[in-house]
Amino acid sequence: MKGKLTRWFIEGDAFTNEALAVELAKRGEGTAENQMILKDNKGKEHNVWEVKFEFVSFLQKNKKAFPFKFKVFRIVNKGPLQEWDLYKRRNPSRKTVRAMQDLKEILEKKAKGAGTC
Repeated sequence: MKGKLTRWFIEGDAFTNEALAVELAKRGEGTAENQMILKDNKGKEHNVWEVKFEFVSFLQKNKKAFPFKFKVFRIVNKGPLQEWDLYKRRNPSRKTVRAMQDLKEILEKKAKGAGTC
């Protein structure tokens, strides 16, 4: 079975769309084919730009330097257009969870050792 195919989209107001067009043009992605009107899972139409996830990540990392109003959407496989919360905290990776567990165990052992002196 293949992995998920996710397509990314950004919707902004008129001012934001101008800035998006300029930034996407710099990256060679800002063409008329990238801009389209799509309906979300509630039937509402959105005027969006199709972008790569790297651009979504760029916006997330530079949210203070790019202070425009925009929404991020995605389509997973052939599903509906869904709004994606750009700033929502995601679940930590297994590696992070394991490191947090190890640290907790170390601190507990240290606390037990300090009480026996």
